[in-house]
Amino acid sequence: MLTLRTSGHEILESDDFVNQLEESKKVTEDINIKLTTSKHIEERIEENRKTFKPVAQHGARLYFAMQQLSQLDPMYHFSMKWFRDLFLTCFKTDEAESEQDEQSHLDDNDVDSSRIEKKVGRASVVGVGKPKDARPAKETKQMRVNQLKMMFREVLYKHVCMSLFEHHKLLFAFFMAIRVHESNPIEEQTFA
Repeated sequence: MLTLRTSGHEILESDDFVNQLEESKKVTEDINIKLTTSKHIEERIEENRKTFKPVAQHGARLYFAMQQLSQLDPMYHFSMKWFRDLFLTCFKTDEAESEQDEQSHLDDNDVDSSRIEKKVGRASVVGVGKPKDARPAKETKQMRVNQLKMMFREVLYKHVCMSLFEHHKLLFAFFMAIRVHESNPIEEQTFA
């Protein structure tokens, strides 16, 4: 604006003014590109939030199942921080750890083949890398959600059971089953 005032009548002949206009045009285009990119990123974040919300809800239900243990025995108290840390570390499994785990299970002589298949199947879904099959993205994401739920349920059960008396372990499994199926009611036709 200052250049416009000082240039007088020869606005188009002033190289400085034309260069400044071109520079501001480039900056405006750059800003528009960044705004478009940020809008796409925001949409992807929202889509991922919606996709993985069931995992968070599942974790919350399991937390309250775990908290019911204090009704059985007052020494069964688990902190929210411990639960959150377990929840987060459960999902930080990378492919290298999964492959190491698979190899160690393959080396054991007492491992049955169904356990190996389960571990190999889990590694392909849990790993950080993208799936190698040609399934649609929505189906792959749903598989990932289901896998994360199952994996966390197993990890939580194993960690909590380390601190339970033997006769309370089955009750804890029952508490977990009730909480998990609260949001997914079993249809009456299943029992007919």
